[in-house]
Amino acid sequence: MSEKNKTIAASAIYDVVFKYLITDLDIAKTILSIILDTEVLHLQFRPQEFSQEYTPKEKIQKQTAKSKNKRSSITQKTKLTIARIDFSAKIRTKNGPQIVLIEIQKVHRPDEIMNFRAYIGKQFMDKQAFQIKQKSRGNEYKVGYPVIAIYFLGDGLNDPKAPLAIQEKSVYIDMLTQKPIPIDDPFLEGLRLSKYIFNLPSLKKKPESELEMLLSLFDNKLKHKEDKVFVLSLDINDYSEKLQPVVTRLINAYKDAKTRETMEQENILIGELDMLHDQIARMQVQLEKLQLDITAETQARNREATLREEERQKRIKERQRRIEEQRMREDERRMREEAQRLKEEQQIQIEEERRMRIEGERRLIGHLFQTHCDLDTMIRISNLSEERIKEIIAELKK
Repeated sequence: MSEKNKTIAASAIYDVVFKYLITDLDIAKTILSIILDTEVLHLQFRPQEFSQEYTPKEKIQKQTAKSKNKRSSITQKTKLTIARIDFSAKIRTKNGPQIVLIEIQKVHRPDEIMNFRAYIGKQFMDKQAFQIKQKSRGNEYKVGYPVIAIYFLGDGLNDPKAPLAIQEKSVYIDMLTQKPIPIDDPFLEGLRLSKYIFNLPSLKKKPESELEMLLSLFDNKLKHKEDKVFVLSLDINDYSEKLQPVVTRLINAYKDAKTRETMEQENILIGELDMLHDQIARMQVQLEKLQLDITAETQARNREATLREEERQKRIKERQRRIEEQRMREDERRMREEAQRLKEEQQIQIEEERRMRIEGERRLIGHLFQTHCDLDTMIRISNLSEERIKEIIAELKK
């Protein structure tokens, strides 16, 4: 850009400036035609915004210093408005004019993903997001308008290599041939969502294309020396005829004292929100560390409890083993004693049988001896040996 004829303009990075810029229909048509790379034939918008009352800390300190004992100064709030702009647009396409719904969000941080998802969902649920068509037989049916979502990310994406401008097109593919198919069915058309994401920290120092020139108006690298707000130092003649009205509106925005004051308040608010975000991030890190410590301690306790339980089970098993060994020794002792008792009884029985046998032999031989039987007869009847018979007779004679 030329270094001559520089003038100061407000950066569109501020919500108040962005809203001031985009709520001019002609300016909005210019911006959207550059982003969508097509002619915007007709445009209607309905701002979707929320307001938050906020008192910057610096303002509280200044008011407190001035008022001291006065009460009313601190209670005054600063009202900041963050805009989400919805458009209903008719754009030129290769198939002719088409009505689409466009939502634009400019956010400082991209980490509140659930808010973006919920807001897109509301677009699809909006009763005004449908048109009535008639079938050939005259029956009416609803057709949803395609939705285009445009995001300006002030703090950028997490990936440092992410490009400046990202487009996601809704393309339908024939799964059998893997070829794209035209979207001419109301069902498919009503579900279409196209996204344009502008990763503003990736702005180049020397923009080349018209889209880069447009996005350079969101630059936040230059601060004004006096009011400390982000500004653009530019020459309007460096911009295309199409973009010059946009630049002019940003110059006028900076000239407005109320707008500059709101820009300052946004600086303070974003700074404090960044501090809060950093504090939350540090707390999350501390919480994760605490959870890891708790998990590690719990695991250590569980390991100790497991070891104690294993030791207890070992002691129980050892006690059971000793009891079993003692029982086996007792059983073995009883079995030995029983065997000894049986052996002794058997011995007694043997002795008794021997005594009875000897007594029987003595009685038999004594009877045969008294009846004067000869030795051969005694041997034949008693089946005893001659020596034994003689021994018994000798005992009887005593």
